[in-house]
Amino acid sequence: MWIKTTTVLNIKIISTSLLEKVKKRWSLWGLQNSPEDGQLIVACREKEDAVQQLTAWLQENPEAAERYSVEDLELRYMASVVPVDALSEADGIPKIYIMSFAPTATIAYGKYAMNVFRGAYKKIGIPARTGLTSVVTRLSTEEQRSRTDASVSWLAIKFEAMGVFNPEDYTQSKTGALRNGKQNKEYVYVDCYQCDENGKSSPWKRKHLDDVPKWQHEEAKDFNCFATVQKYANEKKTEGEDFLAPLYFDLDYSENPAVAQEEAIKLVEFFTGELDIQEQDLHIYFSGSKGFHILVDERALGVEPRKDLQRVYKHIAGYLRYRLGEVQEQEDENGRPVEYTEPLKSCRPCGLYRKTYVTSSIFQTPEDRAL
Repeated sequence: MWIKTTTVLNIKIISTSLLEKVKKRWSLWGLQNSPEDGQLIVACREKEDAVQQLTAWLQENPEAAERYSVEDLELRYMASVVPVDALSEADGIPKIYIMSFAPTATIAYGKYAMNVFRGAYKKIGIPARTGLTSVVTRLSTEEQRSRTDASVSWLAIKFEAMGVFNPEDYTQSKTGALRNGKQNKEYVYVDCYQCDENGKSSPWKRKHLDDVPKWQHEEAKDFNCFATVQKYANEKKTEGEDFLAPLYFDLDYSENPAVAQEEAIKLVEFFTGELDIQEQDLHIYFSGSKGFHILVDERALGVEPRKDLQRVYKHIAGYLRYRLGEVQEQEDENGRPVEYTEPLKSCRPCGLYRKTYVTSSIFQTPEDRAL
């Protein structure tokens, strides 16, 4: 329910389906004060898919049938946004929200986006041809009435540009948790190990990123050598230390690697389509035997160093499992996220090789790639 107020929220739009990709979603949100309050129950490109998904959900949740039906599905435009005030909170992890706009709000949004692009906000330092993902936008609501019938009124969303987004404007003080890019450059150490031909693993060694190639060639002899995707600031392993890492997915299906490829495609489409992640920030590899590895550059996600980053990524994987279907994550025997490693050299006893993929090639069949 919208509350009549002058100022609601200052946000940074990180992706939008309104102008950049012109995507719509047949969607259904949970009713206020219901068990599903605030939950996005259904969001599909095609109405037929939305009907099928909602029908399946109602079968799994029969008690909700009295609250929802397929007639409740609405064609909505959506944007992923971050309240800029949340960027300075102590945990250092931005809160991402999905905003659903009615068609009337879409018109107002489109006019606002075009005004920003045409340079209507030059006076406050926003140059022409600026996209909304680079602007801090203030959302507010106001009561509007019909021009033909004064008894008809509604709360409409207003969009107002506040300025070009500058991350330094939203970092904490010297005692705060958020860190700038210079501090992130301190994270230059990884943990490495190697397995010999007999399967015996060497002890973990912490190496500076610049020293890894020398260790790989001279000590590990380019054979079954691995390094963590986690990067550390400490030269020696320290209990409870912060680290940085890309968002990492290990998709394995030994019986049929094509199933892992289908999961990889879902992830690529989500990050490039929904979050507007650029292809150069996605790193895709065929593992050489049964699946795919996908790494999303932490800089593209705005990730900051923290000691429980694996726990954060676990929650993200859980959300993506709900949104996209089965997305794998690895845990140890105690249910804790494992420390991910990636091969440094594709020299394996099985004779198969890890292969780097251009993002677009993940959509090809093996027959296509053979051409």
